[in-house]
Amino acid sequence: MWALAQEGEIAWRVEVMRPQVPKKGAIPLLVARPGGPWDHGRCCSCGDALEADERYRCGPCVAATVAVLEIVA
Repeated sequence: MWALAQEGEIAWRVEVMRPQVPKKGAIPLLVARPGGPWDHGRCCSCGDALEADERYRCGPCVAATVAVLEIVA
């Protein structure tokens, strides 16, 4: 996943989300563009439009979140 996390649409999200992880304690909802709320049909993390098969987060935000959690684990 780390190699994928170094690619454009995912990489910038990883860079924004990674500092949001506290050194200890519960991990909050990681967001790529703080400042929502977003309209229905938009990613809860970045605000981009969701595809028909996506419910809350877009694919790049899902991949970035997983990458961040793998990095800090």
